[in-house]
Amino acid sequence: MLIKKGTKLIVKAERKGTYQAVVEHDFDTEKTEWFPLILDQDIPVKGLQGRPKWFRGDRMPARNTLTTLTIT
Repeated sequence: MLIKKGTKLIVKAERKGTYQAVVEHDFDTEKTEWFPLILDQDIPVKGLQGRPKWFRGDRMPARNTLTTLTIT
């Protein structure tokens, strides 16, 4: 599926939980290993050690095999 820059998403990641993101640039979910996402919520996302690691506006590493995307 082709997703365009600026699209808002709900992201369900196995390691980071569920969060809101916006697409940094166009990509194809079937051809891209790492999705180009930017965190788009006020609540920080925690890393594996349980401390806040990503804040609004940060790039979010999201691997296609560990992530489910829903367009909002």
